[in-house]
Amino acid sequence: MKPRLLTALLALSLLTSCAIRTPEEELVYMKQAIRVPISQDLMARAKQMDAQFLQSNKINGQDVTFVNDERNQRLQRILDKVTEGNASKFTLRVIDTNPKIENAFVTGLFYIYVYTGLIDNARNDDELAFVLSHELAHVRLRHLQRHDNSYADLAAAVSKLAAVAQKDPNRRDNFLTASDAVTSYYSRDHEREADAQAVIWAKKAGYKPTESFNFFRRMIRLEQQYKTEIEAEKNNRISKVQEMNQTCQSQIQQLQLNASLRTPQNQQTVQTNCNKAYAFALQTQEFIKVVQREEVKSLFTRTHPTDQERISYIGTLTNYVNCYASEQELANTGRGWYVFKAVDFRRSC
Repeated sequence: MKPRLLTALLALSLLTSCAIRTPEEELVYMKQAIRVPISQDLMARAKQMDAQFLQSNKINGQDVTFVNDERNQRLQRILDKVTEGNASKFTLRVIDTNPKIENAFVTGLFYIYVYTGLIDNARNDDELAFVLSHELAHVRLRHLQRHDNSYADLAAAVSKLAAVAQKDPNRRDNFLTASDAVTSYYSRDHEREADAQAVIWAKKAGYKPTESFNFFRRMIRLEQQYKTEIEAEKNNRISKVQEMNQTCQSQIQQLQLNASLRTPQNQQTVQTNCNKAYAFALQTQEFIKVVQREEVKSLFTRTHPTDQERISYIGTLTNYVNCYASEQELANTGRGWYVFKAVDFRRSC
């Protein structure tokens, strides 16, 4: 094994042995972390980012339109209930796109961005209340300020160092995928924590957290639809490659068997058709590689728990709040237990 790669892997093993907190230490750490004021740097960046969005009408390279209609008013009413009358502290932006996007995000402060695709597809206010609560929870739980991912950052850096030592492109890509997987593990934890806080806030505001299942089920259907469409596209491309290749071979054979057909014009036509077949075959090969690569990475680098996992998780937390689940069931949720204890949630059973 090469010295640089060996050093990287040894460093990774050392990191895994010294960066884990006990449950008691983790709970103390979370309680302390959520009491830390929002940093001035984060406040300034959030304000600057909002100004950039408004000026450029672009978010992550996507053309957007900021709208102000009854959808803003609807969200404001929900936000006011979730924040116990403090909606005026927040800047709420409603974003329209083409095609529609069903999503929402915060920039770490009091700027909340909600896409019209999410609002228009929501079956009820309960669903929107959970989404707003979830995004606000990222701020409340200080996810952009907490340093509980220091191990993840270091481990990711070590994996990337190992990747540099790899000359083979495929092996290098595997190392980078592993690096992304380490980092995304902590993002999944933050998503679970935000879901737990959202259950508490939505329920306290009089909404039904389990109505969020509508959103997750839509996402499941969309993902299945996407996979079906991609599979159909792949099969169509393969069939077309076979058809174009057969046409090319048939035309070549005709020219070989019949000298009268071997005119310069016919030869040029056959050459053009065969070149097109070859080019399309290469494009299809690359398309399949990309699809396969993305399928592998999606398994290892999800930044969110799967939608089906979240349905089960949120259901358990909601049952606990409603006194239908035990303390042990709450403990089994992992990050949900930490959040409930850190914010000192007490149910009335």
